[in-house]
Amino acid sequence: MEEDTVPVQESNRPNIPKSKSNGGFNKFRELGIVAPSPPSDDTPLGEVTLCELYGELITLKGARSDDQNLKKYKAADGVAYPNLFVPKVNEPERINILRSDDSPQQFQLSNMTSYLSWGSPSRLLQQSLRYLWNITHAPLTMAPVDPPIRALAWHPHRQLFAIGIPNDAIFLYDLDIEAWSPIQLRSQSQRGITCLQWRPSHGNVLAVGCRTGVAVWTLTTETRSGKMAGMSSEGREFDVTSLQFFPFSSATTSIAWSPCGRFLARCGEASSTLTIIDISLGCITEISKALFVLTLLRWSPTGNYLFVGTEGNFRVFETTTWTSLGFSSKSPIDAAWNHDGRLLVVVPMGTSDIVCFAFTGNSGEISPRYLFTQSLSPYTNGGLKMGGKIQSIRWDPSGERLVASFAKFQGDSDESSVELVALFGVQHFPKLEFIPRGFIRGPAQGKQVTSMEFRGNFERGALLTVCWLNGKISFVPMYFKRTLRY
Repeated sequence: MEEDTVPVQESNRPNIPKSKSNGGFNKFRELGIVAPSPPSDDTPLGEVTLCELYGELITLKGARSDDQNLKKYKAADGVAYPNLFVPKVNEPERINILRSDDSPQQFQLSNMTSYLSWGSPSRLLQQSLRYLWNITHAPLTMAPVDPPIRALAWHPHRQLFAIGIPNDAIFLYDLDIEAWSPIQLRSQSQRGITCLQWRPSHGNVLAVGCRTGVAVWTLTTETRSGKMAGMSSEGREFDVTSLQFFPFSSATTSIAWSPCGRFLARCGEASSTLTIIDISLGCITEISKALFVLTLLRWSPTGNYLFVGTEGNFRVFETTTWTSLGFSSKSPIDAAWNHDGRLLVVVPMGTSDIVCFAFTGNSGEISPRYLFTQSLSPYTNGGLKMGGKIQSIRWDPSGERLVASFAKFQGDSDESSVELVALFGVQHFPKLEFIPRGFIRGPAQGKQVTSMEFRGNFERGALLTVCWLNGKISFVPMYFKRTLRY
C-alpha cells in the first residue's frame, strides 16, 4: 500500500458563538412534554413506543390485544416488525462462520447446513397479542455482553443491516425475510470492532473499523428459490468475493465513506492524523496532522465537506482543496449532516446542546453560518426525568426527523433518561426549526441505547432501529407525509 501526505491549508476561523452547556432553549420542557411511563408496581411493563403516526407518538401500555393504539396502528397499515435479540454466539451447530487464515485475502467458507431463525415473516398485525408481547417484554434469550452490540449499519439500498458484536464477528439481518444470515464475517485480522459503514454507491461492500485497522468486505448475494429453515420461500445467500485489510498501529475510532464510494476516511485512537484510503487503488494518503487527537468523522452527503471531531474542537474540510476550517467548541461527542449536506448539527461533549450550522458556499469554499442551539437540558414532569447530556444524534435520510439519545456520564446521579430517545420533526420552510414530537421509550429492561440508525429509502417516512444494552434490537417506524423534494 502506497502512502502519501497532503498539506492542509487553514482558513480563517469563523466568528461563531461558543456552545455552552444547556445554553439553548428547551422546547420539550416549555411544551410540557412527558415521556412514556417506565415500569412500575402498577404497570410492570410500563409504556413502550410503537410508532409515530403523522406527528403523534403512539405507545402501548401492557400486552393487551384490545389496546386502542394497536387498533389505530393496524388501521394505518402499520407493519409488525420482528422481535430481535443479538444471536447467540456459542452454538457452532447453528451458526455457520466465515473464517479466514492469517492471509486476509484468502477464505474458507464453512459448510452451510442450517440457518439462524429468530423470527418469521409477519407483515401485518394478525397476531396482535403475540406482537404486543414481543414489543413490550419478550424474554432475554442470552446472557448480555456489555455492550452486546458494538456498531450497527443499514445497507444503503436494501432492507439489510449489519451489527458488530464483541466476539469480533459481523452478523447480517435481512428484514425482507426476517432472518439472520447463516454466516458471520470474521477474520483473524479483524479484532475489536468499533464501527461499521456500508459503501454508498457499491452497496455490497462493508467497511469495518477495528482495533487492528480497517477491514473492507465485498459480498455477493444470490437469490434461491425453495423453502429453507428460517427463510421464506425465496431467500438470499451471501458469499464473499474479497477482503481488503488495511492495518494501522492505533485502534480505529471512526470511519466515513465519501458519497462516490471511492474514498474511505479513517481516524485512530490517540492519533492526530486524518487518513484517506483510496479503495480502488489500495493506496493511503495522510492529511497533515492536527493539533488534537481525532475522534469523529462525518462525510457530507454531497461529498463537498468532511467533518472531523477532535479532543479539543472540531474542523470541517473542503474535499477539493483540503482546506480546513476550525471551530471553537468543546470536543464533539457526535455530529450529523442533513440529507443535502447544507446543514450540520454538532453535540459538544458533556452537554445537552444540539448546535446547528448552515453551509452555503460555492464549490471549493467553506462558508458556515451559525443558526441556533437547541437544548435538551434535563427537566422533571410528573415525577419523570427527561432530557440530559446527549450521547448520540441521527438525522434521517429524508431530512425531516432528528433523534438524540442520552448517556450517563461520570458523576451523574440520575440515569433514567438513558432509556429514552428524543424525537424532533424538522421544518425547513419558511425557516429551519426543530419541532419536538416527544420521547421514544424502548422495551422493558432495555436499560440504555447503545446504537441507533435510520434506514435509507423508507417510502412512508422514516424507520429508526435502536440497539439496547440488554441485547434487544427494536424498530420504530415514523409514518408521515414528506414535504421535501429530492
